[in-house]
Amino acid sequence: MTQIIGAITKDYVLLASDRRLTLGDGPRAGELFDDDTCKLVSLCGICGIGYTGLASIEGQSTHQWIAKNLAGAGCRDAASADRTIVKCATAAFASVRRWPQAFLMAGWAPFVKFTGLRPHLCLITNMMDSSQRRAHAPLESFASFRKALRDEESSCCEVIGLPLSIHRARQLRRNIDRLAQRLIGPKEALRLLVDEIIHTSVAEKQSTVGSKVLGFCIPRKSAEAYFKTGRAGMLAVQPNLDAAAFTYFEDGYSELQQFGPTFVCGGTAFTDVKTENDPSRDFQSVEVHLLSLPKRKP
Repeated sequence: MTQIIGAITKDYVLLASDRRLTLGDGPRAGELFDDDTCKLVSLCGICGIGYTGLASIEGQSTHQWIAKNLAGAGCRDAASADRTIVKCATAAFASVRRWPQAFLMAGWAPFVKFTGLRPHLCLITNMMDSSQRRAHAPLESFASFRKALRDEESSCCEVIGLPLSIHRARQLRRNIDRLAQRLIGPKEALRLLVDEIIHTSVAEKQSTVGSKVLGFCIPRKSAEAYFKTGRAGMLAVQPNLDAAAFTYFEDGYSELQQFGPTFVCGGTAFTDVKTENDPSRDFQSVEVHLLSLPKRKP
């Protein structure tokens, strides 16, 4: 079990995830396996994708499985990523034991019913049928459900994995809404999401949710720039309204070093992102593990 929280507003999109991995079954079910596992994938810096359920699919870590499949399909937008995950997850889970699985995508996309780019949340799962009815057991196929922010809405939140209590979920939604209405930036809003995950882990003593958190922020400005230029990227900085950014939260951890989400855009994918900041030179270096490169045309 894990906890992933997504939030969308008219100006920015946020996604936060804990990084704890516990054993799901067997005699050691519930025991800690790793406390720093990546559960977020960045799609071209315009969408973030988190998961709960199996941490390994078809012999690969789930975050790498997501990135490799999206890279194999050349995905550069939310709609193609949605279709690819539904197709690949349905095929993969047909050959393994049934297990509840969910992917949460938060990002920006054009919609037929709306003008311009819209922030949206997309849930992809095998625990809900096409009529959005909760299933008692994992279904044979995955389905996706997209929610775009409407003109009259200030914000919207979604949680997958271990749920928040009704009271805390309502409070979080109210607080995010207040920040959005007052045009307060994403740094404060992301902190609310991070605090909820840490509260679940520490205050509620939920051993399957960790207190190390990775947060991802995608402002409207950077999404619009991507759709105009096709150039994708993300920075290891505090959330802002200018650039797609990721931030690693851990008590006592130095902000000069950051762990980031797995990244995919088109045929390129890489993981194990680690950055080093040198304030004296205003310089940032990055170390990654390459998963995929675009195929060369003959």
